[in-house]
Amino acid sequence: MQSAEAIDDRKTPSLPSVPRALEILEHVAGSPSGLSLTQLTRALGIPRSTLYCLLLTLERTGYLQRTSARGRFQSGARLLELSGKALAGSGMREIATPVLRNLMQRTRLTVHLAVLDRNQITIIGQVGPPGIRLMTTLGQRMELHSTALGKAIAAWLDDGRLSEMMRERALAPHNDHTIVSPRRLADELTATRQRGYAIDDEENTIGYRCLAAPVRDVPNMPAAALSVMGTTAQICEENATQLGSELTLAAGRIRDLLAGSRESKKQNHS
Repeated sequence: MQSAEAIDDRKTPSLPSVPRALEILEHVAGSPSGLSLTQLTRALGIPRSTLYCLLLTLERTGYLQRTSARGRFQSGARLLELSGKALAGSGMREIATPVLRNLMQRTRLTVHLAVLDRNQITIIGQVGPPGIRLMTTLGQRMELHSTALGKAIAAWLDDGRLSEMMRERALAPHNDHTIVSPRRLADELTATRQRGYAIDDEENTIGYRCLAAPVRDVPNMPAAALSVMGTTAQICEENATQLGSELTLAAGRIRDLLAGSRESKKQNHS
């Protein structure tokens, strides 16, 4: 019997249902409010009956869920669990976790670490104060324009890349505070660079503020973003500057740890 290792991958056909299912999962994950069957049919170009069978299969296995019997499809608990397990092995998360915990202890606020992923941000690390229910999950995707994490990354991106990303994703409003004007967003990103950290002033969730600083990589580009989140009473004008300083110091510490890890790997392979 031929072993799996001996099979010629080039002669083995792909199953068409698998890439279709993955395309569905990726498309749904990019819409926090979920998508209807009609919206998915228009967006993906998959025959409606075929698409519905795939959606039902993904729903029955827990990778998708519906808001009601005929409602919108959203990412399911099993998909989020799978994302969390994958992210648990992330080298950056492992390196940064002690810094996240220290920042949480110093500020008594919820701390997040996120990376840029296909024109959105993905949360790869989070630490909350004891007794506080976390409002986010590992692997959760969020918009660039409405979050401090997203703006902290976007502010230091190349202008051409940022413009392309903004064209591909609409500046969707989450509430009346969300920035939906490209000009206003550009002004906010300029202010972010001047401050050294980004601000989400109830733009994503009413009643909550968030500050975030970029984690610069060796070429001085953002490899990730680090944030603190709290209520409007916990984060206010009086303490924002101090919290911003705490953030930038912690982000610098993560940058140094990442650089040290890379250097150690180089020495081990030399």
